[in-house]
Amino acid sequence: MMTDRSCHKAISHKTSLSGVHALTLMSDHAFPRHSHDQFGVGYIVQGAQRSWSGRGMVEAQAGDLITVNPGEIHDGRSLTEQGRYWHMIYIDPTMLLRQFANEGLCASAEWAQPVAHNAVLSRLFLSVYKRLTHPEDSSDGKEEQLLLLIDHLFAQLGSTQRKPVESQFKPDLKLALERLKDAPEAPLSLSELAEQVHLSRFQLIRAFKCQLGITPFAYLSQLRVNRAKRLIGQGLPLSDVSYTAGFSDQSHLCRAFRNQFGITPGRWKKITSR
Repeated sequence: MMTDRSCHKAISHKTSLSGVHALTLMSDHAFPRHSHDQFGVGYIVQGAQRSWSGRGMVEAQAGDLITVNPGEIHDGRSLTEQGRYWHMIYIDPTMLLRQFANEGLCASAEWAQPVAHNAVLSRLFLSVYKRLTHPEDSSDGKEEQLLLLIDHLFAQLGSTQRKPVESQFKPDLKLALERLKDAPEAPLSLSELAEQVHLSRFQLIRAFKCQLGITPFAYLSQLRVNRAKRLIGQGLPLSDVSYTAGFSDQSHLCRAFRNQFGITPGRWKKITSR
């Protein structure tokens, strides 16, 4: 039971399955708008939260499942002073390509519903999460149960075809996104980016806020954090990760990483290096 209003605790688990990561969070932290490279599915154990995403504003209560698609910008904040307690499973999209093909889904399929009030699915999720976070269970058994969960999620929550993010935006914003993605680690001022895409600084900020829901440098920060996460997984020392990903120093990386993922880069490094 959480009673400390400033509570924030994250427990990360290596699952022994390539491309699958499990995380437990107990927090009243308000996560800013960000995205993940993976599919995410979670279960609210205690408390409640409100989230904004491209699929709309939703609320999830204890006992509900929540989902997020790769590249989907979303946020999350507690609806109670005590915070909320939830489990998450993140799955690399490449792991699902064969499963998609077997089920007749396109490679860009995604979950259509961000919240599910389904007791059967919730029990299945908890069973899978327990197996994933217990190292003594065999990898074969874990993968089988995880794929069964994914199969039921797509059957019960529906699926839509995910369009490339850039296809949804106007040419000026597409150009700005391309510039940021090409070299997220490179120093870049708001004036320089605006000039490169032939907009004023105010027009650039409005374009990002209107079409993407976040500011240019909030978007750039999440690109850098996602890059840092990949570099850490490749075994690069944290001191080198900071510079290579575009952060001014290691403390800057730590703040941004924890703000987005709820876990420090040092903790993530320990998990991925086991």
